[in-house]
Amino acid sequence: MSRLCLTLCRSTLAANLEDLGQNSPDLAELRIDLLDASELDKISDFPAQAGTPLILTCRKVIDGGKWSGSDEEREDLLLKSMEGAFAFIDLEEDESSEVLAVHAAGKGIRIIRSFHDFDQVPGDLAQRLQEMSSRGDLVKAAVMPQGIADVLALFRIGQDWKKTHPAEDNLILLGMGAYGVATRILAQRMGSFLTFCSPGGSEAAPGHMDWDTLHNLYRVNEIDDQTGIYGIIGNPVLHTRSPHIHNPGFKAIGENAVYLPFTVDDVPAFFELAEHLKIRGFSVTVPHKLAVRNHLDREDSAVTAIASCNTVVRTVNGWEGYNTDVEGFIRPLIENAGNLKGKTAAVIGAGGAARAVVYALLKEGCDVSIFNRTESRAAALADELGGHGYSLVKLKAEMDEGKSYDFLVQTSSVGMHGAEGPTNPVPFYKFTGRELVYDIIYTPPLTDLMQKAADAGAQTLGGMPMLQEQARAQFRLFTGKELF
Repeated sequence: MSRLCLTLCRSTLAANLEDLGQNSPDLAELRIDLLDASELDKISDFPAQAGTPLILTCRKVIDGGKWSGSDEEREDLLLKSMEGAFAFIDLEEDESSEVLAVHAAGKGIRIIRSFHDFDQVPGDLAQRLQEMSSRGDLVKAAVMPQGIADVLALFRIGQDWKKTHPAEDNLILLGMGAYGVATRILAQRMGSFLTFCSPGGSEAAPGHMDWDTLHNLYRVNEIDDQTGIYGIIGNPVLHTRSPHIHNPGFKAIGENAVYLPFTVDDVPAFFELAEHLKIRGFSVTVPHKLAVRNHLDREDSAVTAIASCNTVVRTVNGWEGYNTDVEGFIRPLIENAGNLKGKTAAVIGAGGAARAVVYALLKEGCDVSIFNRTESRAAALADELGGHGYSLVKLKAEMDEGKSYDFLVQTSSVGMHGAEGPTNPVPFYKFTGRELVYDIIYTPPLTDLMQKAADAGAQTLGGMPMLQEQARAQFRLFTGKELF
């Protein structure tokens, strides 16, 4: 089991005590470099007030902290602070003061030797950890993965350490940033002594999640060697609401499993990670719905028809791919619009999500027109599945001519939370107020396109109902049980 360590990052001790009271971590790290100067003389009293095992940390600017005083002043502050009953002290790899180490040992305070690399996963990481181990009770490395291949390297290093130090629980290893999220949730699988979290509303380091998310959503304290690992891959993907659907579902049926986001830049490298971690299944979102097909051993008829896969499941016969977007998309539309036969639909985008949408609309008898920035992609999709393919320039011309559609379906990533650039893919669209506008983005729940449509009196439908419906189908594929 990996422990949850709450990083106390407020400017006053009273505020840090309040954070402790609102959360229930296994231990906490007091960042004294973030305290107001008026608080420094009271640090040694804090452990008795906290009632939780504490790590004493004074991080220098060069290591990502805020301490800007001299080394002598820092040493003096740490020596005075160690008069309190701290359980651990964090001393950096390049800390030259032997006085601090000797004093900590004399006080029974365990030393964590640490280093931070905010740019990369250094090639000599394993060697540096081994060298630090002779100078501390525990070793810690916080590094910045630049891709999913780096994440795989971290899991391998952590698990190799566990094999060579079977009787010791003395490694703290984590990845920062978007790619590092999986290392924080699956700290137990890395053999990491703890994983860090922040109080709600703050982020003490890049990639920190709050205690409530790690403890209640991902149930990090319950992850063990038998926990089934599921997830969702995409880029970007940290905005996803899927963990909020699947993890409560696992808990409801008593399944020892966790579902988490993996930011993925390299699909083949992710499949290596999936083999290494024995991932049992995962959802697929943009931009990987086409690329994953190269790694499947079998795919269902919907995947074959639309050449897009949003669900991958490990079976005894290998990786099997499915598409639950078709069912997830069409059910909410029928519930809101009734019979679709003979209705006209303008679909924006020609990527993986659009393929499922066009396929579903055509099956229901809609007259479908596909519009994309690159006309050749829209035309190719229409040639393959049916319908008509045009450029967005054509759609603008139609608007100028007064043409309208029964449905406007937005399938691109334009307007998605975290995406750069424009927030409305068709700012020129002239709404009549009689159409239904369906934007399959669910974060934010109300996109700029939907707002503009609603202002014109049109009916709108966001992506959350689609997400929920396709997740139900995925959950059945993952577990064989219904999602309640």
